[in-house]
Amino acid sequence: GYYSGCPRHIRVEQLKHLARLAAQLYPVMRVSLFDARKIYSAPITIFGPLCAVIYLGQKYLVFRVPDRIQALSQHFDGLIREAEIGTRELPAFISALLQQIDATPD
Repeated sequence: GYYSGCPRHIRVEQLKHLARLAAQLYPVMRVSLFDARKIYSAPITIFGPLCAVIYLGQKYLVFRVPDRIQALSQHFDGLIREAEIGTRELPAFISALLQQIDATPD
């Protein structure tokens, strides 16, 4: 995948860190994973009904117009519906990734 060239110890530490954050910050931090081959989205953040942001690489595009924020909120809701791994499944998914890394020869 994306991280195939990343050294094993770095991938393991990053996954363990994410697992700690997910356990520590749940339910405030919600992570849902979807298959980018089925549905694509630029990184977006919805700050309630007053602000939404799309990350464009080196720049952010900020929306403060209610109909634009609603459109991005609906897009976000669609991403959550399409998620293959929801917040509650994240710890088991991370554990499976760690086991997969352990089982893979260097």
